[in-house]
Amino acid sequence: MRYLPARVEAGLNFASIGSFGGHFGMLPAVAPERTLIVVGAGPKALAIAAKRHVLRQLGWRVPKILVIEKDEIAANWCGRFGFTDGHQHLGTPPHKDIGFPYDSVCWTGFEAAVNGYMFNLSWQNYLIAQGGYAKWVDRGRPAPLHGEWGRYLQWVAQKVDVFVEIACAKKISIREGKWRVQCSKEGEKKTSFEGDGIVITGLGASSPPINKRHPRVMNGLTFWQNIESFRGFKGTVAIVGGGETAASIAVALVQAVSPSAIVQIFTSHASIYSRGESFFENQRYTDPHDWTDLTIADREQFIDRTDRGVFSVHANSVLDRAENVRPMLGKATKIESVAEALVLHVEYAGSQRKFAVDRLIWATGFNPLWFVKLLDESSCAPLVEAFSDDNRRSTSRRITSDLSVAAFTPKLHIPMLANTSQGPGFPNLSCLGLLSDRILESYATAPVSRPKSMRDTPWSAVQSARE
Repeated sequence: MRYLPARVEAGLNFASIGSFGGHFGMLPAVAPERTLIVVGAGPKALAIAAKRHVLRQLGWRVPKILVIEKDEIAANWCGRFGFTDGHQHLGTPPHKDIGFPYDSVCWTGFEAAVNGYMFNLSWQNYLIAQGGYAKWVDRGRPAPLHGEWGRYLQWVAQKVDVFVEIACAKKISIREGKWRVQCSKEGEKKTSFEGDGIVITGLGASSPPINKRHPRVMNGLTFWQNIESFRGFKGTVAIVGGGETAASIAVALVQAVSPSAIVQIFTSHASIYSRGESFFENQRYTDPHDWTDLTIADREQFIDRTDRGVFSVHANSVLDRAENVRPMLGKATKIESVAEALVLHVEYAGSQRKFAVDRLIWATGFNPLWFVKLLDESSCAPLVEAFSDDNRRSTSRRITSDLSVAAFTPKLHIPMLANTSQGPGFPNLSCLGLLSDRILESYATAPVSRPKSMRDTPWSAVQSARE
């Protein structure tokens, strides 16, 4: 199955301004010279596709975007494929959407137009299109549910000319200087797609340390696929993890289980910490221009304090009122199945303890290197070595400004690994507009001059004032 906007399916020229109201009329169609493959049809893919769409309408020569997604657009948000049930609250303010922070500075002479037309695809404009903007404001601008955020992303996809191939990526290799992604679809022959660059998005589920699969041991993906089995549950449930994955699962659990159930949260920290939400902390996620001025140690300390191993303010506000939640200190090292119980081995300060529980959710986050198992060992040998356990940490520090791995061609962009080297907001939803700028700048070529119709738009007046 392939997704395309209606006007493309109808055979209309990609250069039509279409969804942006016709300010620029029709621009000459220029065949893209290169192709950028994006694996995963989530917020990052749509941010890149949207920015590419706007740049093309402004006359820039941009690559074709090919998105490969195994389920559907925004699958990880809708609640039908794990990762969430779709009824949890978004942990990031929704106006940090696919264009945020709307402060592009790399499209010389076009910055105001790019920012302005990207805002047509903002969360606020989505609500206006749905007739719900005023109610959202009057309710105090609450965080939407994951499912609603997913519908916003799907709305964006319908507004821009993005090609989404619904297929499962099986193998990634390099052939004659280009990326080749081999895909499979149920009941069909395998197909391959080539690209000049590739962007890897999304995360793989972590694996609990148990010898074989157990129906009462779940992870951050399978928990959501089995959440109904927890309705009215009266036993003891252990959650291993101290980050947002564990937080969202804990919130869902206390709302589902019986009040007599016990929810234990095992973390290696002295407490369940709240995520920092001050201006000074948020600003580093939005604008990392001086991030590299910090030492590596200070960057990692900042990430630990504000993102890794912390719960959101909303999650903690729910758990604070739950009398059946128990924070447990120690690092989980092993899970055993003994008779009818699960035994969790926990280490702290050199001593070992064992805890018997009825069910266990391994929620230590997700694996940003999930794609390594797809790499062809012969053509991608340097990458396979770079992402081995011994070299993983140093490789993550070699992510360059365009979020690609340094000194490797063709370009491999991995935003999920860019927090230490480039800024803490790139792996999450904090600066999707900046992310799309960083990646597309390596592929886009400026037009010879601005289209005349562009000079007549309100955004040109804003640009003139800045100049």
